[in-house]
Amino acid sequence: MQVIIFEMNSFVSVVVPFTACGLSADEIGKKDVPASVPFWIVDDSTLPVDIPQDAWELDTEQMGTPAGYGGTYTPAEKSND
Repeated sequence: MQVIIFEMNSFVSVVVPFTACGLSADEIGKKDVPASVPFWIVDDSTLPVDIPQDAWELDTEQMGTPAGYGGTYTPAEKSND
């Protein structure tokens, strides 16, 4: 399963996207991650299970380019078909 991961105020947060809402993981990250905060979409199997989450650190250089930034979601305009 894919999850959204980001770091803010020296803490790593994980968002489990509920894509049944009709939004993609990318759209959920843009909508639910705080504004201007970079986020990555990763497979949950890559998350450490033997370290408490409050001790996690993100190596953003190793993670590469973020999938997106929080606060940038724009709902698609509905067509009048």
